[in-house]
Amino acid sequence: MSSKKTILLEEAIRTMAIIGLVIFGVLPIAYVLGADVSRVALIAFPSAILIFPITFWIRTRTGVKLQLRSRRGWYISAAIAFALALFMAILMLLTGYTSWNQAVAQIAISAFVIVVLAWLGARLMRLK
Repeated sequence: MSSKKTILLEEAIRTMAIIGLVIFGVLPIAYVLGADVSRVALIAFPSAILIFPITFWIRTRTGVKLQLRSRRGWYISAAIAFALALFMAILMLLTGYTSWNQAVAQIAISAFVIVVLAWLGARLMRLK
């Protein structure tokens, strides 16, 4: 089992990745959709930071890393990511931020990228 310092460092790095996802993913999408970005940030940043003590506590108590460990996990994550991408494309189409052709292109590109990443993730990690 890893020491608490190692677990603390690993979970801090994962939390930084989630904060990067908020900065480069959630906030730009909120801006495009016309939402008040400052209000979204007031919810998104504390939520991302709150994940850190929760995952640290789970990891120190159980020793279980919260990560994808099987091909099924990769494929389920890919399905969820595609459903979110499809939802975002439809939402942007309905709000008038994109045209029909742009929405179809966005769906096709996101499907391709998600499938390639899920396939590579499942293959390269030599999982069950």
